[in-house]
Amino acid sequence: MKCPQALCYFGIRERAPAFCPNLNRESAVLEARGTLEDAEIMRVARESSRVEGAGYGKWTRVREVMEFAKRLGIKRIGVAFCVGLRKEAKIFADILEANGFEVVSVCCKVGGEPKESLGLEDSEKVIPGAYEAFCNP
Repeated sequence: MKCPQALCYFGIRERAPAFCPNLNRESAVLEARGTLEDAEIMRVARESSRVEGAGYGKWTRVREVMEFAKRLGIKRIGVAFCVGLRKEAKIFADILEANGFEVVSVCCKVGGEPKESLGLEDSEKVIPGAYEAFCNP
């Protein structure tokens, strides 16, 4: 993170660093702001801000996700995760399910394509000689 201060959080644009998108990508920022004219996008942004106001610094991020989903009437939650975090993803999914949500998940290795198909040499793998799927972003 290059930004030394969260100036945008406080609405201070005049002291923003030169690389700040508020300065050098103003048209993109304005375009993004314009999406709030869509009623559904406005509803999502509003409920997100309400959850932040109610629970920031008090609730876990897991609870924030569940509260946000409940406020939007969401029953199914998708969980995309890195294979290295599969234990944590399972705990998260179990918590969601215990709270009445349906969980659909996908791992970064979806498709199971071998690293060799990217042109990697066996010596470039984590475990040479073994099958390794590459991450499918």
